[in-house]
Amino acid sequence: MTMIDTVRPVLEPEEQVAFVFVGQTGLKPSLRWITGWLVVANQPRIIVVTDRRVVMFKGGRWRHARPSSSVPVANLPRNTRLEHGKKSWSKVQVGDKKVWLSRKLYPLIDNANAAVAFDDRGRARL
Repeated sequence: MTMIDTVRPVLEPEEQVAFVFVGQTGLKPSLRWITGWLVVANQPRIIVVTDRRVVMFKGGRWRHARPSSSVPVANLPRNTRLEHGKKSWSKVQVGDKKVWLSRKLYPLIDNANAAVAFDDRGRARL
């Protein structure tokens, strides 16, 4: 079962999934070797970019890629731009929440942003 299959039941009918990625809240993930016991405070988050919106769900404690609830943590319009840094981990703002995302996900984030045209001030052109 793919991540898209796991999030489809919590989305609206006929909503098309474009991108799905998993991040986490809490401590910076690269610090886990120093504070391994504190990583339990980190919460997995699933960010789903669809044809209609950008939505974030809580991930399951044991199965991070499976939503633990159908109630979204953040629900934003599709023209929301997700910004990331250049380091191995970036804290990405999703609505009023911040989520740590790995460098491996930066191409997905860039593709999600490219699907919506933005002007030179970062505003979406619809």
